[in-house]
Amino acid sequence: MTQDGDARSDLWGLEWDFLAVDSAGHVAVLSSAGYGPIPELVLAAREVVGRADDAIEALPTFTQAVRDNPEREGNFSDWYSLSERGLFAYDWNLWHGPYKRIASPAEPLNISSLPEQVQAAARLLQIPYLFAGATELHLAHELTDIGDRSAERESSERDEARPASESGRPWWLRIPRAVRGLRS
Repeated sequence: MTQDGDARSDLWGLEWDFLAVDSAGHVAVLSSAGYGPIPELVLAAREVVGRADDAIEALPTFTQAVRDNPEREGNFSDWYSLSERGLFAYDWNLWHGPYKRIASPAEPLNISSLPEQVQAAARLLQIPYLFAGATELHLAHELTDIGDRSAERESSERDEARPASESGRPWWLRIPRAVRGLRS
């Protein structure tokens, strides 16, 4: 792969998980559902994220998962399992987002108590607020202005067939350019 745009297109339509750390040192797993925005820095470190995923699967369960919406339909056992390991768990809401919190750990782990592989992947994306108070995460396609927007243009062309929001604007035009948390 020569460009970040190529890296994202390899994952288009495929569920892919990545990590983030909040201002309290708690870690979250974000599942892209194949279409959610993934920061360029995270895409560039796919091997680091892959090693972290393997390390997370080996973590023991030690706490309860607190479900954000117990009446939610569907099988969310993977997200509950992550929270039982002390991690916050988010999933991309098709088609137009945002990342929604599925479960929280009753006792969240601090990043310092996690294996080095998990710490390295989580530190790629530092969120300036608390996961405990953020039921939704809004991420930009890229969190820094790198200057090359060719991947963004390719994404726009590829996504023109995707459903538009109620306002008629496609989801990729409604994603904020910065990371921000919304009220619970």
